[in-house]
Amino acid sequence: DPGQHVSLVYADRMRTETDKAQVLSVFKKVFGVNWTPYTGSRQFHITPLNFQVGYSVLPRSGGMPPALDPPLSILHHSLQPLESLMKCVEMSWMAILVGPAASGKTSLVHLLSLLAGRQLRVMAMNSAMDTTELLGGFEQVDIMRPWQQVLESVDYIVAMVTRRGLLSMDGTTQDTEFLLKAWSSFRRSLREKRQESGVSAEALNKLEAIIVLLQKLNTKLKVLTDMSKLVADFRCFKQQHRRIAGGNSQGTFEWIDGMLVQALQDGDWLLMDNVNFCSPSVLDRLNALLEPNGELTISERGVIDGTTPSIAPHPNFRLFLTMDPIHGEISRAMRNRGIEIYVHGETEGTCWNPQDLKTVLHAAGVTGDFVCNLLMAVHTEIKNTIVGSPASSISSLLHAAALLTGQLQRGRDLAGALRQACGEVYALSQRTPSIQMHAKEIIEKQLAAQACDEASGCTLLCAGVWPNGLPSAFWSAEDSCFATVQRDGQVLSFCLNSLSLAGKRSYPLSLSDLQRALQCSTTESPVFVGAKDPASEGLQLLPVAVRLVTERASQIDWMLRANWLSHLSKSYKHTPDLAHVHLEAGSRALKAVFSSKLGSNGKILIEPLHRHAKDDYRVLLDMRWNKQYLDILLNSFTFKSTENCVQYLDVLNSLANRITLLMGREEQAHREQAFLGSTTTKKPTPNTVLRLSTAFSKGMIDFSHLPHPVLAHLRSFFELWDSAVLQCIHDGLSKVPDEVLFEVLQLLPWRDRFWEVSSSVAADAPGIALLSLHWHWVHKHILHRVPWLLMGDVEYDGQQEVKSVWTNIQSLLSSPTAGSGVLKRIQKGLGKPLPFKVESVADCASQLRVLSDALDVCAARPETSGSQWSQQIHRLEGVAEGLSTKKGLLEAWGLVLQGNHQLEPDDSGIPELLRSSLELRQAEMMSGGLLIPLNRPDYDPEMREPGQPSGASLRKLCRRTQLWPLMEYLAILSQYRLTASLLQRLAQCGENHTEASLNSSLSQHINFCLQSTPMNVKQLTPLWFLLQSEKLAEELNFLCCELVSESLAGFWNSSVTSDPDRWLTWDPLCSEKENKPPQTLLNKVDKGPGMVSRAVWSKCLFEVLTSCEAGGRWDSSGMEVLSYSRVTLGEWRERTRQLQEISSVLWTNMAFPTLADFSTTDCRLQGLMLQRLLKSLSALLSPDLQESYLQSCQCLSDRQNMAAVCGVQAALRDALPPDLLPEDFFTTLGACLLHSVPSKLADKSISRLAQSGVFWVHMGLLLVQVWTPQTIFDPAVKRAYKLKYAQEELSTLQGEWRTRSLSLQLLSGSELTEEHAFHSHHHPRIRFLWSRMQQLREQISELSRKQACRPKEPLYERLFQEVQHYIGSIAQPSRVQGLLSRLLQALQGPGSKSRAGAQSLLNEEAAWQASQHHFAKRLAEDYPLYPDVVGPLRAAIQQLQHGMRLVASELSVSLASVPGLPKLVSCLLAFPSLSPSLPSYLARADYLCSRPSLDVLRGLGRLLPQKDPKKIVPEPSILLMNALLYLQCHTLSEGQLEGEALSLFRHICQAIVNEWDEQERRAREREQEEASLYRSRGRTHGSGL
Repeated sequence: DPGQHVSLVYADRMRTETDKAQVLSVFKKVFGVNWTPYTGSRQFHITPLNFQVGYSVLPRSGGMPPALDPPLSILHHSLQPLESLMKCVEMSWMAILVGPAASGKTSLVHLLSLLAGRQLRVMAMNSAMDTTELLGGFEQVDIMRPWQQVLESVDYIVAMVTRRGLLSMDGTTQDTEFLLKAWSSFRRSLREKRQESGVSAEALNKLEAIIVLLQKLNTKLKVLTDMSKLVADFRCFKQQHRRIAGGNSQGTFEWIDGMLVQALQDGDWLLMDNVNFCSPSVLDRLNALLEPNGELTISERGVIDGTTPSIAPHPNFRLFLTMDPIHGEISRAMRNRGIEIYVHGETEGTCWNPQDLKTVLHAAGVTGDFVCNLLMAVHTEIKNTIVGSPASSISSLLHAAALLTGQLQRGRDLAGALRQACGEVYALSQRTPSIQMHAKEIIEKQLAAQACDEASGCTLLCAGVWPNGLPSAFWSAEDSCFATVQRDGQVLSFCLNSLSLAGKRSYPLSLSDLQRALQCSTTESPVFVGAKDPASEGLQLLPVAVRLVTERASQIDWMLRANWLSHLSKSYKHTPDLAHVHLEAGSRALKAVFSSKLGSNGKILIEPLHRHAKDDYRVLLDMRWNKQYLDILLNSFTFKSTENCVQYLDVLNSLANRITLLMGREEQAHREQAFLGSTTTKKPTPNTVLRLSTAFSKGMIDFSHLPHPVLAHLRSFFELWDSAVLQCIHDGLSKVPDEVLFEVLQLLPWRDRFWEVSSSVAADAPGIALLSLHWHWVHKHILHRVPWLLMGDVEYDGQQEVKSVWTNIQSLLSSPTAGSGVLKRIQKGLGKPLPFKVESVADCASQLRVLSDALDVCAARPETSGSQWSQQIHRLEGVAEGLSTKKGLLEAWGLVLQGNHQLEPDDSGIPELLRSSLELRQAEMMSGGLLIPLNRPDYDPEMREPGQPSGASLRKLCRRTQLWPLMEYLAILSQYRLTASLLQRLAQCGENHTEASLNSSLSQHINFCLQSTPMNVKQLTPLWFLLQSEKLAEELNFLCCELVSESLAGFWNSSVTSDPDRWLTWDPLCSEKENKPPQTLLNKVDKGPGMVSRAVWSKCLFEVLTSCEAGGRWDSSGMEVLSYSRVTLGEWRERTRQLQEISSVLWTNMAFPTLADFSTTDCRLQGLMLQRLLKSLSALLSPDLQESYLQSCQCLSDRQNMAAVCGVQAALRDALPPDLLPEDFFTTLGACLLHSVPSKLADKSISRLAQSGVFWVHMGLLLVQVWTPQTIFDPAVKRAYKLKYAQEELSTLQGEWRTRSLSLQLLSGSELTEEHAFHSHHHPRIRFLWSRMQQLREQISELSRKQACRPKEPLYERLFQEVQHYIGSIAQPSRVQGLLSRLLQALQGPGSKSRAGAQSLLNEEAAWQASQHHFAKRLAEDYPLYPDVVGPLRAAIQQLQHGMRLVASELSVSLASVPGLPKLVSCLLAFPSLSPSLPSYLARADYLCSRPSLDVLRGLGRLLPQKDPKKIVPEPSILLMNALLYLQCHTLSEGQLEGEALSLFRHICQAIVNEWDEQERRAREREQEEASLYRSRGRTHGSGL
């Protein structure tokens, strides 16, 4: 991968961040997006044999690390250049560290040598240096020089061997102690004889004996593999000592190698510090050495044995150069021979993170978080406030820390020490007195702001620093195993210390603790008590913190980790019991894993990769926690092919995933065992389900005494299931990739939740119901799925026993419903309404219903007298003119919906807005006399008694109400059309080009309904909410049922479809007798949606035009049509305003031609509803069939597309099993499909409206099946539990994310982000955490939308029973379809059909409709807090009613048909226009005088009610008067009275005279009858005679 090396070779040498970014951008441009430049991961790992930073790995020599002063720390910002430097050492390249002063160049090399265990020699270069200081020179012979070298070598090896011997358990302690005593005695004797010159023979013999002891002990302990160099050096020294003692070397000179030559020969590392100070000519002496396979020729030593001596570098030799470019550059030849690494300084934008600063302050002696934060705050403010301050560098901060430590060690109090240290460093160093005063003010301000705050200021605890700090570089080098454990356990230590800080503890974690410890005179360890309750945050992070320790265990250190966890459990004895449980669970899980065959298999599997560099310390349980080292091993191993490498990785990852599952199950088992064996005061209730089941399994309870039979199987189920899962993990042969692991990790918590419920609920009815719900989830998610994922199709031992137990539990706890799960998926596709989320919004909605009903006058008709007349008139005036009140109520209803759609309504402030709006509306309606407060004791009715309305206001109100049926007709058709448009918008899958026009139509319709109709504002609520919504498509899906319900309800609730004459004939100025409502011509079956297809618009408009002040009723004489002279002068203005208002409505507010065709809109809505239902079924199909199926569904919008219908039918018939959905579901769906293409499949003998009615009936039956509650358990409560568990899981995963982020921040300085989740260097667990949290957030958002506020006394069970009774009675599919088939049969029958039978059938339909209305109304009234259950069901019932009434109304029309009636009506109403059938006025006049016209009148008299048909059916004289009008028009148009016209005129006059004579005769007979006594005789008169 070239991306791994581009930074080292090219980018790291760049001296500005801009240049570095430019280099990386060039790389991306050249190599493309497939290669990502590697810029370092800051991942640090160390073992006794190797240490690693990122992709760089170096072996460790195992030497004794030198103690440096000041001690070095592994800082975050130094890890990235350290990785580059390590790569240079690994590749045997010379490294040139370039950077400004105090940037850490020299410390970086010291840190590297310390961690690698290499001897580092440092040469401080200067301009006066020559080659002799590099290579060496001739000096006089001195025996003490080699003597000191031998002593240093022996001292180093003795320290290493004795350290190992004292720590070993092999019985070498005595030998080690003897060696230590001998070496100490020898060193003491040397110090006593320091003044003597030379080396005595006695000292030489003692040293030789010590070396012999050292060799023997090293052979036992195997510390060093080879001590031959030490022995050879000692022998050489003995020979040299012998020569000097013989006097052979006096006055002679010898060649003394320089530091460079010594490092070349010994394999040490050499650092040339400030190399640019040295002369280039001197440095060029190294050019030949730095060539590939180069050697150093030392010509200065002369010719030895005829050759010039040359030295080949030792394989371990490394050369490092450091330089500050401000002092010049080195030669290009030297720069080309090495890798240049630029280390940015503090002045170049390098920012130290707070953790690094606290680490160096802690190393300087500053203890705790409080003091570190205070020093950092002072330093930061001085640096930012005082420009150019000499005390703005990190060195100033370290200087202040050193002064503070010194002052505290001298016994100074903390406040005084802080003030003095900061004053000396930051105030006195300023250049002017004014700046010094300013600096002192800053110091005092910071000291005062953080002075001894009990909540935070006194806390010493700091993650990564105090009291369990990150291991220093020396500690990591000296004991790498335990240092690694401590690094992995940093968060765990912090959690335990946090819990200790909140409760009891045995060592100080605050300043007050330190004061108490100093004042304590007892020798026993004091116990400190915190002032807070135990920290829940620490307990939440603790399980993951333990997992950070266990999941990174290796084959060598796992026992150390397990023992350390047990040690922590004993040390923190005052922490909560749950903390001890987690610690012991982690220890137990480690032991269980490494004692299983999975642990040994992991070691065997990784061994082939370690053949060349075996390091068992690095064989982790899951090698992906050090993914970069795994990549290094894979790249170093030669596979036969890439497929073999992929297969090997799959097997390795599968094993690691199984170990992860095993560890999780072992931890859970220990926690459950500890819970059941708990003896604390918070002991669980002894009669819980699980405890009773456990007692039964132990024989402590008889079966007859169990509260429920399921208790006999629960304990056995958990034991058998847990054993089966462990067996599947151990013995499974199938691979477990990451996707399978993540799925299993999502499924297994259902078992744990079932266990928690079993261990917490009592064995009563609510507890068993809750247990049943959780068992349903267990059976659904894990019983079959988990074993199959882990074992495949292979059976596991004990499978039959497990199956037997869960079958018994299933039979006792489950309540299966056919297709319930499938129906839920269909409901989700259709869009389920959202319930009330909070009680306050539900209460406001209840009050809003009262206010809305107060303005609902659709069924009202005020009397002309009485005590309530005045109030009813004011109510009508409020409906007619109270636009602001209706708008306010509509806005309040919109807030209700908005509160239901908000995730957190309380946080958004909607309840407060709703309450204030509600109070305002109540006050407004009470002040206008529209509302009487029944629960207000301070309310005085006389104060709000409305006054008597004036005649002018009554006349205005009358004219306004007369227009209501007209406006309602337009409104219900408009809302029907808008509903169809909105559903079409939802079906367009995100096309927004019609949204603007749709919003305009919505706004126009709402304004029209509020201004011109008495419509209940609640019917407009979904439209108003969608108009205000910014997410139309998203919100629309939840409002579909309510939209359809309100649009269909308009056909039943409006006066124009129920009784148009109610407002057409109402006149408050007439007397009670004159204002008596006329007898309606409508049958029961004519009311409702069937009315819209009639000439109701013409009827209403005709009534408005012909009404007058005198009568206000339809006068059958027709005189008002013949003459408008009866319109009084005071009335014509009102009549003109009415006509102007109608004209304005037709031309500005409504597109009347699109509204007039009800059947077109109805057919359009049918197709959209069918599409939605069919698309919701697509989730049941396989993915390969869904695309073609959805295309067929989309084509159903064309009602002539028979191929689409066949495609849908074939897909559903072939892909879905017949028992997947409830009985007759597919049959009813097929009927809907057949009637969706009326021109192809439907029976053409029935009308189009009747065909639509058949479709709606079948669609209603389908939706009733879909929306009928399937279980007795409230789905809202079920969703509440799902939401609770999703929130708990999200909280757990967020806690794990925070824990891992804190660990990563402590170890590398960077927080965990989304980029880490998809980075190849990080474990797939991080990716799972991120993706799973995103899924849970979406799931919580979805569930939060559907969370419901339910009544305190649950009514769902009663609701379920009522709906089931409804389904079995009036909504029984066979009964509904039987009624429909009889109506269709009567409609399709022969002409001579039985009128009585058909009328009886219509009466049956009317009774059925009344029952449906009653049930739907009772659902809405009795269960107002269940809108998510009742709302969709009501919409389905309304569709059922809608279709049945369309068919019944068509049957009613067919019964009332009279031949010739249309022609007669056309003649009467179309005056003075003509038609093709009657092309002239003379022809029309002749037809009105003919016998067929009289026959039509007589036929109408027989069909209409017999009580008073004369006031309804025109008399023959009316026809004659109309004939005269036509004859007049004919004569005027022709200009003469021709013969045929004259003859007809005579005939008409004679007929009129005859008719008048007949009327006079009937009048005389009526007078005689009234004058006689016979009319007073009763029916039973004379019966007693």
